[in-house]
Amino acid sequence: MEEAVQMVGTAARTGVEVTAELLKILAPALAKGGIKLLGAGGKLLGFGIDKAADAIAFSNAEGTVSRKHLFAEAARAETSVLSTDSFPTEAVERMTEMAKEYKIPISVNGEGASRSISYLERDKDVLAQIMQDWQAERLAPRADRQGVTAFVVNDQRNLGAIKSQFEQSGVECWFTQNQNGEIRCNFKSEDLEKAKIVSENFKKTQGEIAEHCNIAANIPENARQADLRMQIEQLENAVPSAETYNNILADMEKSGVEFPKYSENNMRIIKREMPDAKQIAGKAFWEQQGYKLNENAKGVEIVAPQMDDNGNPVLDENGKQTFTTTTVYDISETNAYEKTVQPKIDELRAEYDAEKAKAFAAAENKTVTVSNETNGKSVEINVDSKLRRSDVEDILREELGYSSVQAELAANKFGAELGLSDKFYTDHTQAENLDKIQVNIRYSSDDITIRDISFSAVKLSDGENVRLNIANGDNSVLIVPADMSDEELKTVFKEQLGMSEIQAEKAVEKSRRIDTQIQSKLRETVYDRDETQRTVNIERTSQTSFVVTTGEKNKVYDFSQIDLEKKIAEDFGIPAQNAHNIVQKAKNQSVVQNKIRANAEKKRKSDKLKNDPLKARDTGARKVKR
Repeated sequence: MEEAVQMVGTAARTGVEVTAELLKILAPALAKGGIKLLGAGGKLLGFGIDKAADAIAFSNAEGTVSRKHLFAEAARAETSVLSTDSFPTEAVERMTEMAKEYKIPISVNGEGASRSISYLERDKDVLAQIMQDWQAERLAPRADRQGVTAFVVNDQRNLGAIKSQFEQSGVECWFTQNQNGEIRCNFKSEDLEKAKIVSENFKKTQGEIAEHCNIAANIPENARQADLRMQIEQLENAVPSAETYNNILADMEKSGVEFPKYSENNMRIIKREMPDAKQIAGKAFWEQQGYKLNENAKGVEIVAPQMDDNGNPVLDENGKQTFTTTTVYDISETNAYEKTVQPKIDELRAEYDAEKAKAFAAAENKTVTVSNETNGKSVEINVDSKLRRSDVEDILREELGYSSVQAELAANKFGAELGLSDKFYTDHTQAENLDKIQVNIRYSSDDITIRDISFSAVKLSDGENVRLNIANGDNSVLIVPADMSDEELKTVFKEQLGMSEIQAEKAVEKSRRIDTQIQSKLRETVYDRDETQRTVNIERTSQTSFVVTTGEKNKVYDFSQIDLEKKIAEDFGIPAQNAHNIVQKAKNQSVVQNKIRANAEKKRKSDKLKNDPLKARDTGARKVKR
């Protein structure tokens, strides 16, 4: 009896249909277990279960049942048993409840991510409806959960420091790069308030390092450096003259800016209250030009027509225009001067740093003193050809008591001021991109309607799935395509990203294609003839070959092999359907993504070994003992 049930159970769990004819052949064995044939004249009408053998009335079967009961019902109803694992793992519990509501028997097999559902062929339409109902239930809340907020990262060197600051505060972030090369730091919208605090703390830390971390190369300042420093100080400390503001206003006018005009009465007020004013305008006008009001800006209060929210004049009960007071500001009360001279200051500073780096490169003594004004600590570091940023970070943490964020910011400053970029910083490899800045995925075949929409692969710590960060302008969402239906994806793309119907359809197609490639190394759950469950790993290694692994056994196959599926089935003792699935999954994989994953894994193992407290770091040769 047990062998008979195992036989039909194995067939169902591997996706093979169990027909009524097969059940008829197994009838004698099933009968020994309390399952008996119903009918007369040798004609198969179905099977029933003896009440003594854990009976169940299948006409009222609700929710999950055992495999034994499921196959008995299949025999009674003269239908086949089917099996599927094409559903998200988290759907199982709700699908079970719905099966109970629809009064159909299903059997849940396996555990965790390897679960499958067996059901009767007669109920396949009902099961399809259950899947639709489940997707409809979660559609709205899922859309709400996928919100992403982002800000632009201006200095790419600080990616690691930003990530560390966020993670220390319990907020997970990831970086993406759009078609224009702009890098953004992304985080879930639900963490917005926390992220604001994190950003403020990071800016504060960044300012402290800029101000209090001093890097001295112990090389005298040459004449050119001294001249550049004086020019910078003059621009920073200069008091803007009337001529300076007149030149700024003249340039604005040449670029087509139209200044607001005021009545004679208002001009008299302005002249009386602010006789030296050059150009008066409201706060909104100056902000449109990219300027901000200074903290001590006072402005002048004038009278202006009152307008409603739509820009229409507000009339009184007699139909006459009403007036209100408003405050206007002179250009001297904005940061227009600072914004005008800042590019010149930046240019002079870059030239000064270049001169400093040139002098450092030519010097024989490459000893640099790094000091922290806050706690009075300092350390000397010897810059040689083997020095890397990670070494400097380690030294600064140990000797100056810096946190990981402070150490990375200071190490970046160290490299920038000494001109060590070429050897001190290494370009991001594709593998490192998966951990720090995610790869923006584009295909030459992309439809023109989605050319400006960014698709980036993201690996978060709360699961194994690689997600997609999809951005349309300033709007972003974070999704796992495998967990969502096409209609769910379209709804999210249209409602949250503002896509048109055509754009949403093309974005769904691209999301599916990317997901297949990004997931890359895949698994297939198989059941041996003794019903032992195994997980088979499939990894494509080249354009023509792939590796199949289970336990300690692995085999390399070529797509051109004759009877490939049959060979795999024989080698691993698995059903033909599983072998077919393995080949299809291997074909859909991305060789590049598998290599990226392998490199990233090697890097993680290397970093773990490198950071092992039991392993001493060799920084003694680079740190000068005092």
